Amino acid sequence: MSRGEPVDASTRPSLAPAIVGGGLAMLAAMLTGAFQWLTRPAPAPPAPAPTLALAASAASEPLRTALLSPEEPPPPAVLRPGGELAPWSFVDFQSTVKDPAVDPRVRERVLDECVGRKVIWEGYVDAVLPLPPGADAAWTVLLCEEERLLSQSSFKQPAICRFDADEAEGVARLRRGQKVTIHGDCTDHSPRGTIVLHCRLEETALR
Repeated sequence: MSRGEPVDASTRPSLAPAIVGGGLAMLAAMLTGAFQWLTRPAPAPPAPAPTLALAASAASEPLRTALLSPEEPPPPAVLRPGGELAPWSFVDFQSTVKDPAVDPRVRERVLDECVGRKVIWEGYVDAVLPLPPGADAAWTVLLCEEERLLSQSSFKQPAICRFDADEAEGVARLRRGQKVTIHGDCTDHSPRGTIVLHCRLEETALR
């Protein structure tokens, strides 16, 4: 074809098939995507939030928590009818109520099983304090559960054992660091210590 001659439109290649084919391919892709979205598997249900369960062995293996808050001590508990014996040794009681990481439910359980009951606790004499005339008890013995605690100046939280006047003679002979067994009524607990009233010493401490 020479320059300047008119072009026959019927001889030009048509773009219509390519446009139609592209549109069909795009439509097929959209339909495939929509089908896959509609037939996708349902999402798995969310995992339940973890809960804290109090194990049956929590008394022997205390759980962990925060420090006791320093509050005013509650009024002394009334000794339970029959004065049944508390099931906890002095060492077990102290290690549970003093541990700065014991679960509060475990602590409350131990206190509930001891406060208001009779106790027989073995420990080490930290101090022997005579009280002035007219006081409710004649002597006070501070009792620690471990001998190593006697050298500490604070954070002992001892058992504060109050003896009546008829026990004064035996209590006056006690020495600091002496290992003794004390019977009494556990009536109160606070961050300062545990109150044990109407105490008496086992005969071995008086020899």
